[in-house]
Amino acid sequence: MAEVSRYREHDRFLRGIVAHVGFRQEALLFDRDERHAGETGYPLRKMLNFAASGILGFSTTPLKMISRFGFAISAFSLLLGCYVLFVRVFKPDESVPGWAFLGVGMFMLSGIQLIMMGVIGSYLGRVYIETQDRPLYTLAMVARDGTGSKGAVR
Repeated sequence: MAEVSRYREHDRFLRGIVAHVGFRQEALLFDRDERHAGETGYPLRKMLNFAASGILGFSTTPLKMISRFGFAISAFSLLLGCYVLFVRVFKPDESVPGWAFLGVGMFMLSGIQLIMMGVIGSYLGRVYIETQDRPLYTLAMVARDGTGSKGAVR
């Protein structure tokens, strides 16, 4: 409990903090009786907020997904642009409407914007992780040699 209390976050996600501390854990299986008082008092909205706290408090993956989505859109628009250019140059009888180039340009710029948002998000994610002021490490035990010296730390 002392290690968990070292986490000074405002919005504490206790399940994540316990896993982050890293001590050995074991499952405790038990049977419980049915609920006596009807339905749960934890509605879907609270469950979604709980899930968001767990995902956003311990992972920068959603921020990285923005960049990946931007790269995917940019790659798709590049392929689409190559196709439109190929049809325009090598098959002039198959008319490509003028709005096709406009659409390809819009897709490309949207992808670039998402990539840049992902880069900014990565920086913000790193700042967020640093401002959480989590302990860098947790000591499982301190070994002493019995002579009064400080001993080794594990």
